[in-house]
Amino acid sequence: VMISAREKGLAAIKWTSLGAVLPKLTTPIFTMWLVNILDPEDFGIMSLVGAIVGFINLIQNLGLGEYIIKEQKISQNTLSVIFWANIILAFLFCLIIIISLSIYSGDDETNFINIMQVSSILIFGNSLYLVHNSLLQQKLKFKKLFFIQIIPIFSMVLCVIPLAHLGYGV
Repeated sequence: VMISAREKGLAAIKWTSLGAVLPKLTTPIFTMWLVNILDPEDFGIMSLVGAIVGFINLIQNLGLGEYIIKEQKISQNTLSVIFWANIILAFLFCLIIIISLSIYSGDDETNFINIMQVSSILIFGNSLYLVHNSLLQQKLKFKKLFFIQIIPIFSMVLCVIPLAHLGYGV
């Protein structure tokens, strides 16, 4: 069955819109839920760590994802170089965070240091999907991208909220 360009376009709009809107609607709801569960100090640590990891993930891409999306013909060798360069960069970011926080050992910030060091693994984890995510965008596979984007939301609901309710804190 041939799918028309119009049907492909409408499907792309649907999945892209869901992928953009759903996380932006659900994240504040779950954040407000966590505000009521966690101690203010734990919530502050969680927010600070989230901001730092988010910022590093933002600069980590360095436009490589956009390059992959815009290139019509990109060699496997180039994709491999981008993949490994991104992994090495993420590893360096993780190493810098872990070493710099190990050097600074303020008694008041021990909880932040431990959580930041563990959360730095997210930086490394996020580097693993840059090439694949960009290739899916290039090939207009927005339905697959939507389901990939929704996984962190479900993990938050299924793991973070129950653990916070049980008193495990951040």
